Amino acid sequence: MKHLTQIINLVGGSKLLAIDVANSKEVQVNAIVRAGFLYTPKSKYELPHLLEHLCFDGNEEYKDPQKFAYQLESLGIYSNAFTSSQNVRYHFDGHVDDIENILELIFTQINRPLFLDKFVKQEKEVITNENNRYSKDDDYVCWLNSAKSISADAMSAEDRTNTLKSISAEDIKAFHTKTHTSGNTYFLVSGDIKTKISLIEDKLNNLLTQYRSGERIQYQPEKVLAFQKKVVTAPAVHTNLSHFDLTFIHKGFPRELGPALRIFNCMYNIGIFSRMHFKARSKGLTYGTSSSYYLDRDNSGFTISDKTAPEKLLPLFTLAVEELASILNGDFSEREFTRAQGYVTRQFETGFFTPGGLASWYREYFSEDIECIDPRKELQTLKSITQQDILQLKEKFFIPKSWVISLVGNNLEKNQSQYVKVVEKYFG
Repeated sequence: MKHLTQIINLVGGSKLLAIDVANSKEVQVNAIVRAGFLYTPKSKYELPHLLEHLCFDGNEEYKDPQKFAYQLESLGIYSNAFTSSQNVRYHFDGHVDDIENILELIFTQINRPLFLDKFVKQEKEVITNENNRYSKDDDYVCWLNSAKSISADAMSAEDRTNTLKSISAEDIKAFHTKTHTSGNTYFLVSGDIKTKISLIEDKLNNLLTQYRSGERIQYQPEKVLAFQKKVVTAPAVHTNLSHFDLTFIHKGFPRELGPALRIFNCMYNIGIFSRMHFKARSKGLTYGTSSSYYLDRDNSGFTISDKTAPEKLLPLFTLAVEELASILNGDFSEREFTRAQGYVTRQFETGFFTPGGLASWYREYFSEDIECIDPRKELQTLKSITQQDILQLKEKFFIPKSWVISLVGNNLEKNQSQYVKVVEKYFG
């Protein structure tokens, strides 16, 4: 976990987050562009995703994409890219001794892609196939219906695919020109770079003189819908299983609650002897329930989800809600709390020793211009959490009536009221 961080202002308004991780041969380089799904009209929703794919399909220096890939892989570089609601992130992992080459290659990729018609057609087909994997996936449908109840920006896989038809090569080029600019691109380099930081800064500044100038694009917030006690249903493709997704929404960004939520989630469902995991399995209701929380600028939430035989869905759902409420009401032992706190702190302590692990911790907040928290500080906070902090989550985070139930299965629309009554009993 020992590391040093430094934020450096670069040419044209770009920024570099340099994370020095001593004695590591690995280096991770991220180029993060504010160009996610929220920065295009919904009618062209897949434009950022399509652009991300096309940046691997040839550029001014390597017109043949295979030659570009060979150049990367001959240096042992793993490359990938990801599109989110806010950003497109280009991600290269390699050897720290090749840092100059890696910076040149990632910059060549984002600066001068070709956007040839044959590759535009190819990548539209690839993304269509990618989306088709989700469209008949009951887990995805259950999550999607919940997401669409919370956010006006959520779209189905089919609707996303349909937007590809209206996207032209000119659209792609215009979006690239608008977004891939000096002020709108941040860099993160993580590895044993203490003696190389000046070299990295000079290299990026030199490369940025060849980049388009442009200011940081204004942050586009997610459109969070107003709702109370909502339930949505959909038929299942696989009729031997039914699914539920229960999400509690907290409008806002309660970042300070993160450590308590991490320990609470562990008490509830992380580890073999967590409350929900152990009880649900011992009753033969499920293979393993999922639960997670997220803290975002526009909305935050806690989600429980699972799938089981149709006749077991309501008993499983009921158990999940009862155990959640039980912990929040203080029905847990010191032993349970100590197990969860020990599990979380040790797992956390061992999770941030590699350049990749540290990059994943810092990059989202850095790329969103939010103050970064050192994971060592977060670890100390985790160790200081008390049982009282867990109890306060019910009032501070699990807001009454602010929840969505998504159900996927046959004839579940007839049984909506049963599921609503279960949650209302404990969470208004």
